[in-house]
Amino acid sequence: MDPHPIACCFPIVQRAELDKLGQDIRANGLINPIVVFEGKILDGRNRYEACKLFGLEPSFVDYPGPEDDWVAAARYVMSQNWYRRNLTENQKKVAAARLSHLVAGRPKKKNDGIQSFSRDEAAAELGTSRDGVQRATTVIKRGVPELVDTVTESDQVSMSAAADVATLPPERQREVLAGGTKAVVKAASEVRATRRAKAPPAPEVRPGPGTQDVLRGLAGAVQMSKQVVHQLCGGDLVIGTSERETLLLAVGELHTLADWIDTLA
Repeated sequence: MDPHPIACCFPIVQRAELDKLGQDIRANGLINPIVVFEGKILDGRNRYEACKLFGLEPSFVDYPGPEDDWVAAARYVMSQNWYRRNLTENQKKVAAARLSHLVAGRPKKKNDGIQSFSRDEAAAELGTSRDGVQRATTVIKRGVPELVDTVTESDQVSMSAAADVATLPPERQREVLAGGTKAVVKAASEVRATRRAKAPPAPEVRPGPGTQDVLRGLAGAVQMSKQVVHQLCGGDLVIGTSERETLLLAVGELHTLADWIDTLA
């Protein structure tokens, strides 16, 4: 049986996970039957593939919701706890982007008006951010298939970096992907730098009367924050490498903010 287009918005698990799932079904039976909608698999594609892999006969049930209502069917799939629990952040973003694009504007029933399924709804249902879903939409629409596969299979490449790389020509995208995660991050940084360089300069802002005390207070707060971050990075507090890198980036941002304050004071 073929999967429904709604089910195809979600990734199928890797072979090792299918093996584990098939072993569990063989030992304990198929606890949750395959849900069928419009003659195709709506929920349970992984269970179905695991049964096929192990030569097991799956059981099926019809989708309990209204007919011809793709939005309700999509909400049904997203409400399943399995997706919230097992999808990575990138997979949630890609799934939400695909779902909002797939079902938006489909008529609920003939002559019954038009429905919309927004990114906000999809993001909320899957427990991810709207901005992340927007970036995933960019990756899907402008990225080469290999880029979509990269962010779907791993969270090592952020959706933000992937969205930046997706703005490059297809051949350049493939060259970047061939270089691995570091090459993707570097290319994304270069895209952002180019975008900033092309942006029109911000208008000069000068403080009005009475703002000097506020600026001095803000400068003092920035200085104290810088000292705290330096203490965290160099002190006895045990933190991971990624956390330390984040704190060091925060120091750089604080330095930039302090410099900006100096120009206004």
